[in-house]
Amino acid sequence: MRERAIGHMLASLALAALVGMALLVCLFLVGCATTSNPASYTFRTNDVRRGVVVGMLSSDVAGECPGADVDVAIEKQFCDENGVVAYRLDSPKKLQVLAALDAAIANLPGNALLVFSWSGHGGQQTDYDGDEEDGKDEVLYPKDAPLVDDELAQRFAKLPADAFVFCTFDTCNAGTMARRALSTIKAINPRNFKARMIVFSGCADGKSSLGSSQGGFLTAAKVDAFRPGITYAEWRDAIAAGMAAAQERAARRGELRREYIQVPVFSSYNCGELDWNRQAYK
Repeated sequence: MRERAIGHMLASLALAALVGMALLVCLFLVGCATTSNPASYTFRTNDVRRGVVVGMLSSDVAGECPGADVDVAIEKQFCDENGVVAYRLDSPKKLQVLAALDAAIANLPGNALLVFSWSGHGGQQTDYDGDEEDGKDEVLYPKDAPLVDDELAQRFAKLPADAFVFCTFDTCNAGTMARRALSTIKAINPRNFKARMIVFSGCADGKSSLGSSQGGFLTAAKVDAFRPGITYAEWRDAIAAGMAAAQERAARRGELRREYIQVPVFSSYNCGELDWNRQAYK
């Protein structure tokens, strides 16, 4: 009887172990689907303020970027506090970024707001399709592969005419990231992009956006300058002044070499004075 009981017990333990392993496998597969399946990013049709905020603390193709995790947390907080339904992506793969953007743009109604921010490494690579005058594409660096400005262009081209886009690029070589993407659209068909867009970039092309474990200079200046009801024009001017003052203090303390002082770039597309005087995130 004792041997039979032990046999039953061992059989039960073996079965439990198999069930446990099966559950782990299922959880793993579900987890993979959640992070890589485009269907996992969804917005409700009445979400008229949507966002995708990315922080690339670590990239296999570009290395570490200290402070990007702080920046993306700040950008997500900006969205939450201003009624923007946003996905926060921490060191995502390229397909995850594109899937989240596709979901945000899909069925976006007119007069809607799209927020897109990127903190991490940015760069340039050879232009292989001949649409860049300088022979270089601007790129962002997700976890596994470069995200080229042409690929952003394909997404922006799908925006409805009355949409408003607010982008922030706290990266190196960020000055024309959005403009290059929009120029690609214009080269294909000037009628393809009808939305309005305002872009805050940490620096010009060929320059570096600096930061530390406490975050990037641009994002820190955005936080210091922001107040409820501020317009994009007011925010732009306050950020420029704040970045200049903060970097001057750092240079005087010997924490920043003057040749690395960065000047932010503020640009727009299809925008007039009324758009710059629009209340941020509205």
